[in-house]
This record gives sequence, structure tokens and C-alpha cells, in this order.
Amino acid sequence: MPKTPDDVFNAMPEAFKPEKAGSVEMVLQFDLSGDHGGNWVVEIGNGECKTRSGTANKPVTKIHTSDADFMALFNRDLNAVAAYMSGRVRVEGDVVAIMNLLSFFELP
Repeated sequence: MPKTPDDVFNAMPEAFKPEKAGSVEMVLQFDLSGDHGGNWVVEIGNGECKTRSGTANKPVTKIHTSDADFMALFNRDLNAVAAYMSGRVRVEGDVVAIMNLLSFFELP
């Protein structure tokens, strides 16, 4: 089970299910604050998921949250809609893209 955001992003390519993503192509930027925070890019397209640390030139969506809230979302201890509505997660750009993202992965 991943313990930090870095662990999550490193595990994403292997957990990706291209049949669930279909022909979707998108670039997402995650900006996480906190001790285990940082910037990560998730690129989905051509049946692949690639992740890397850093920033994207033109992401369709930017997600801002804390490392703790990111892990709580990943572990399903925090409801994504509630986190968004309360301001614990801020989204710039295509909100639907981030809502669909989790359905593209087989998560533990």
C-alpha cells in the first residue's frame, strides 16, 4: 500500500487500465503542499499512463491539495466531492477530467 504521494504516482502506470480510459487523452498537474508534497504530472493517452515529477506546460486540469488530503482521497478516507466543496481540494480547468481519473485505475 502506498504511503506517500510519490509512491502513488510511481504505482499509477502499472495500475492503469487502458480499456477503462478508452481514447481519452489528458495531462493533469498535481500541486501538493506539505512535508511529502511536490509537483507531479500524469499523462494519459495512446493506451498508456505516464507519471513524472515536475510541471506540465498545458495541463487540462491542475489539482491543488495537501499531501495528507491527497493520501486520504487515495485511501478513500476522504470523499472527493466533499473535499472539493469544502475547499480542501482546488481544481483549475476541466473538473470532469479529474472526476473520471480514478475510474481508469485498479487501485488496491
